[in-house]
Amino acid sequence: MRRKLSVFLVLLLIFITESDGWSQQIRFTDPTNVWRTARQMAPDYVFYWTWQDYLVKDSLYEKDGHQYTIISRNGSGGPTVLYVREDSAARKTYVILADPDDYGQRVTDTGEFLYMDFNLELGDTLIMPVVLSGNDNDSFSVHVVQEVDSQQIGSLWYKRMTMQVISGMGPYYNDYTVTEGIGSGTGPVIEPRYNGNEWGPHRLFCFSNQGIIPSPPFGQNCFRPLAIHEAPTEDRFFTVYPNPAND
Repeated sequence: MRRKLSVFLVLLLIFITESDGWSQQIRFTDPTNVWRTARQMAPDYVFYWTWQDYLVKDSLYEKDGHQYTIISRNGSGGPTVLYVREDSAARKTYVILADPDDYGQRVTDTGEFLYMDFNLELGDTLIMPVVLSGNDNDSFSVHVVQEVDSQQIGSLWYKRMTMQVISGMGPYYNDYTVTEGIGSGTGPVIEPRYNGNEWGPHRLFCFSNQGIIPSPPFGQNCFRPLAIHEAPTEDRFFTVYPNPAND
């Protein structure tokens, strides 16, 4: 009886721990965050994927009296992508892009700029010095809030916004979703959906915090997608020979 009670208490403790895995607010700069993004390459390569990992580095970056969290790509030794400063009280995230031309993005202001503002409501506008249109005359991109809802993670609720890009991103870029504390549907880097390319952009394949994956839409597991061009097939046969011992 005592053994059964001990097992029950252990299982109850595990359940409570898992259900309360996010009793504290997930922050965009949490050092345990991992974003894994993936992209299917083409219809002819149905099972061929490319992937990128983004994670928070242990070190900090200092500029103009501010300390920034460093987000890198493909491991702690990979290239730096973003310098991030998060104001949790104001619900705002500021960034400096480490490479102004990364992923074809042209940054017209290499200083800090407002990257996410979760005080915005339906119809509000966010202007960023990030341009993806390829037009040198574009200095800014304009992002308008099209939809506002929320996502429950653990016992807490997180604001979620669908943003429509109305200028500065070219004719094929239209919208993306951003979740408080996590970022966009393409990972920590905003890469709005591109309908003009059959491959499409990288998508957030998996997000984990404290080693735990929140409920969908943040993935079922963080295993890397396999790269398989074509599954091998062949005819299989066998031959039956008489048993000499029975002749």
